[in-house]
Amino acid sequence: MAKRKPKFLTINQLLEFLGSNTINRMTIYKQIWAGNIPAKKIGRKFLIPMKWIEKEFGEYNEQ
Repeated sequence: MAKRKPKFLTINQLLEFLGSNTINRMTIYKQIWAGNIPAKKIGRKFLIPMKWIEKEFGEYNEQ
């Protein structure tokens, strides 16, 4: 049975998807705070919508 694609990614998952050498974690936080990356804060974690990630970076394939 195929795994369901997540509706949101955490910042750590986004970094893994983009490649750890591609972007700095602090840059992601700054872009969230500036309103350039849509995210919801749940507890201490930010959740970034998969629809936005795929629109900006292409199809997400979990490894």
